[in-house]
Amino acid sequence: MEYLEKFNLATKNTVYFLLNVKEQALLKDLALKLQLSVQDIKIISEILKDLSTWDKKYINFIENLLANFYSNIKTKSNNPKIIKNKIISEIKQYYENTKSEKKKYIEKTLKEASIDGLKCIKKDISSNIFGACPVYSEKTVCCGLKTLDVVQNCPFNCSYCTIQTFYGNDFIFVNNLKEKLNTLNLDKKKFYHIGTGQSSDALVWGNKYNILDELINFAKNNPNVLLELKTKSSNISYFKDNIIPKNIVCSWTINTNKVIQNEELGTASLESRLNSAKQLANHGIKIAFHFHPIIFYEGLENEYNEIAQYIQENFSPKDISFISFGSLTFIKPVIKQIREKKVNTKILQMPTALDPNGKITYPKDLKIYLYKMMYENFKKFHDKVFFYLCMETRDIWQEVFSFCYKDNEEFLQDFGLKTLNFK
Repeated sequence: MEYLEKFNLATKNTVYFLLNVKEQALLKDLALKLQLSVQDIKIISEILKDLSTWDKKYINFIENLLANFYSNIKTKSNNPKIIKNKIISEIKQYYENTKSEKKKYIEKTLKEASIDGLKCIKKDISSNIFGACPVYSEKTVCCGLKTLDVVQNCPFNCSYCTIQTFYGNDFIFVNNLKEKLNTLNLDKKKFYHIGTGQSSDALVWGNKYNILDELINFAKNNPNVLLELKTKSSNISYFKDNIIPKNIVCSWTINTNKVIQNEELGTASLESRLNSAKQLANHGIKIAFHFHPIIFYEGLENEYNEIAQYIQENFSPKDISFISFGSLTFIKPVIKQIREKKVNTKILQMPTALDPNGKITYPKDLKIYLYKMMYENFKKFHDKVFFYLCMETRDIWQEVFSFCYKDNEEFLQDFGLKTLNFK
């Protein structure tokens, strides 16, 4: 088989066709000169796909390597295999160096997504809509969150989220939601932390198809449940117009303007999220904040600190049920999906390590730095607001908070005591 034919076959299972014309030509030239293997082609195509949104100088770097194909490769041998390995090694090293740098974001003006015109379908669901948080693990300290999949799919386009890849273009609403909620077998003597924000945004839909009516009734009928409605939207009109039980908490995922503008497309601005939270707090509705994921980028220290100071100056600790910190965490198929989403993102430009469950995340030392930074930013709220880490190990908890729960059940019980006064 001619090598060109081999190359064409090899690229079919890669992100090669997501590269622009110049990048494709660069990879093809590299492959022909070095007789790259199928695995080499796959790896380098992924490197080019990532670098294309991280660092525009990378093409010059690779072109210079090829232009100096023999003369600048420091090897005592002209053996093609040695030369090939040296060039690939330098490309990979350039990639790893770029990954480990702080991202550089620019300011953008973005518009919040509209739900008008979306294909929303009411459907009787036979499967169970109630279950454990999909990332729960005994290997990490977890709050024991349970989830209700009330809506499937999200109108937002956050770069690090893959909800859309699971559900396609349709937005499915549980038609038999009242029946599903009424048949949940909950122990009245047990505390439950239940959230609806795992398969869609919890508030962006408002009361479409009466979903909020049913959830509010569910919360009223189950005072042992802390029902969390997590959002990146500013759609709060329902809560200002209705009586909301005390065991409802509306939580906002919070990030800096630069992260929102570059990685959370279609979501409400930081200002809108904080204003919405303040309005509900003024109505006596409990709120919460998730700094998840905290992103490692140039300028993060000042910009996250500004948010923390704003919250401490504009909210009372009694308004806030909890504040959580979390990190980017991916499984390999999700990384593949992110590359294939055709979104201009720098989210994968990050130093990486494996967590206890084999997922890709920040190295432990970097996590500790980010979490300690955030916790210190909220110094005025220490001992006044319940703080926790999402899906982190005992040693990281110890480093950040100087304590850790003995197990996840103790964490869940303390969660109930601190947020709902449930004993």
